[in-house]
Amino acid sequence: MKNFVGHSAVILLSFFFTINSIAQDDVKSEGPKNTFNFYFINGYVISYNFFEAQNFHLRAGLDISTTKEDIDSDGEVIQYPSGYESSTTESSDNSYFSIGASVQIIFPVYETKYGNIYFGTGPVFTYSTSNYSSSRTYNDPDPTITSKYSNSTDVQNYDLAAIVLVGVEGIITENISLFVEANIKGGGRWQSTESEYSNTDPSGNQYKNTQSSDGNGWFYEAQFIRLGVSISL
Repeated sequence: MKNFVGHSAVILLSFFFTINSIAQDDVKSEGPKNTFNFYFINGYVISYNFFEAQNFHLRAGLDISTTKEDIDSDGEVIQYPSGYESSTTESSDNSYFSIGASVQIIFPVYETKYGNIYFGTGPVFTYSTSNYSSSRTYNDPDPTITSKYSNSTDVQNYDLAAIVLVGVEGIITENISLFVEANIKGGGRWQSTESEYSNTDPSGNQYKNTQSSDGNGWFYEAQFIRLGVSISL
């Protein structure tokens, strides 16, 4: 985690020093617009264009994504050739949540009165957590041989990455436009994992096993469609 904070500080400072040097000679004479960008495909994002220059603008964004799945099922077990029957009860829960912050420099490549094509880049900081848990109970007609099993896994990721994006914007009115973007990002990941397994035997005795681990590595991912709307106030 200390390495994550240190790397984040270095990349963020380097990015802002670079932007500051570019902006010294490239500031617009007109005041900046208050432009907000709302993404509603492949996650929920809100970003704000906080600085505008002649040939680029800067935007800061907050990205939130969440999913949840909860499934219950019942089944039966038939033993052959005896024909002995028993039943099972199962449940599983799967959830995911992530929140990320980014700062991007956006360069228009081709502009017309109907819209523009642009590309951008910048650092992205993301925290995500995922949890999977399941349980199964074997319900035997004879209560003395009923058994239960359960397991769960909790994973937390801290990501520090760079993003490269390309987008197309179509102007609807003077203050409203629609855009579609595609991006690819990659960088370092620091991961913490905790898992637990338990078993309750027919006698009521419970056995439990827990495991935890920490690691780090690299990742990359691509999003080919992100649709949104821009509103300038």
